Amino acid sequence: MCTLNSENFALANDQSSFGLPRQAYFAAAVLLAFALLFAGVLAAYVYRFEKQLTEENRVRLAEVSSYIAAHMTTVVNDTLESLRAVSGALVLLDSEKSRMAYLEQIAEQYGFVYVGYAGEDGMLRATV
Repeated sequence: MCTLNSENFALANDQSSFGLPRQAYFAAAVLLAFALLFAGVLAAYVYRFEKQLTEENRVRLAEVSSYIAAHMTTVVNDTLESLRAVSGALVLLDSEKSRMAYLEQIAEQYGFVYVGYAGEDGMLRATV
């Protein structure tokens, strides 16, 4: 027969049904709460960081694309001006041979695959 005295009663109040002290369960619960809080703060930080990084990348890509567009516009305008100068000089040359020599020099200088012009007779003459 089991008698319940003050020592057994104190032991019964301080331990759970699994034999562990109630303070251990309380410490485990506090530790679990802190772990969940830390995980929540970490998840919020990662989400905010990813959102900010995405926005910074969008802004940077917009800047880079505007720089590329401005550079391409400059290159095209410079090439157009060069071709206008070539066409003005081409009119001043007398012979077909001197015109073709000049166009071959221009094609090599500017890296064109070929350069040509339409003669007065409507025929295309090109450096190929």
